[in-house]
Amino acid sequence: MTDAEFERIEEELGLKLPEVYRKIIRDLPDELLDWPPIEVNNRRHEDFLLDVDEVLSVQSRVRRRMRSAFPEKGFVFGHSGENYWIFDASADDPEVQFVSPSLGMVMGKRANLAEHLERIKLDHEDAWAKERRRNEAGDAATLSPNELIEEARQ
Repeated sequence: MTDAEFERIEEELGLKLPEVYRKIIRDLPDELLDWPPIEVNNRRHEDFLLDVDEVLSVQSRVRRRMRSAFPEKGFVFGHSGENYWIFDASADDPEVQFVSPSLGMVMGKRANLAEHLERIKLDHEDAWAKERRRNEAGDAATLSPNELIEEARQ
């Protein structure tokens, strides 16, 4: 994201984004944009929201669904499946919180954005390692449980 895009977000949402968030988004490694197919690790991967229009749209959608449960200066910066990661934009080094709009609640926390980024990097490495193992296993990696049992009996 460019400075102009950060400024657009701030202007439209009426908040100031912490410098630590700006730096992480500016310096986000390109390889974190490329994940293996979702079915590899049986869960949706986590992504930072990087498109300004998507960032703004998600803010509106999550705020509307969560109503008063959403923190006043909360900012949605990423997602994990249908749930989202937020931080308090009024803090210099904000803690990261996990929110579930479908449940209407703020849940678990991580220490800060830097820790969150490190966890995503590890998850990314793990997802690609699983993809490599699946590719190396070939057809055996895609057998159903019943097919595996039948193959083992032979």
